[in-house]
Amino acid sequence: MPTGLRLLQSFGRPPVVTDIVRRECGGKLGAPGGERLARWLENVGGTQFTEMRTPFLPAFDDALAQVASGGNRDATTGLGDAVISWILKNLPRLKAVDGQSLAVGPGEIALVLTEVCHGPGDVPTPLQGRAQVLSTRQWLKTLEFLEIIPPRR
Repeated sequence: MPTGLRLLQSFGRPPVVTDIVRRECGGKLGAPGGERLARWLENVGGTQFTEMRTPFLPAFDDALAQVASGGNRDATTGLGDAVISWILKNLPRLKAVDGQSLAVGPGEIALVLTEVCHGPGDVPTPLQGRAQVLSTRQWLKTLEFLEIIPPRR
């Protein structure tokens, strides 16, 4: 299992993956690491993460169809930000696809990883100190700085 995925499992709770992220990552065959990630999601990951349902999956599927048909290359733009905003707003009442509660309780802080974050205005502001939003690049740089993983060359 890739080191980053192993580290996400060290927080005392299984990582939560949104339905959209699972669909997107499972479909990135041909991208660097795409096949390995798709295999992990389908074969191994199901026992090591929890999938969360969002109200955005139908819109995401429609947007993917528009991109695939060549009708609108930017159809998925902004959906990831919308999902993050929805997650942050609903921290006390999140649910897994099987209906299990994923609520972030009092005293807990959610770590939300996003693909891209260039600056403070690129992601929604965490609510009431209950969440931290990091890009995957920030996450990896922090792990390198703490010498948990070796620096990328």
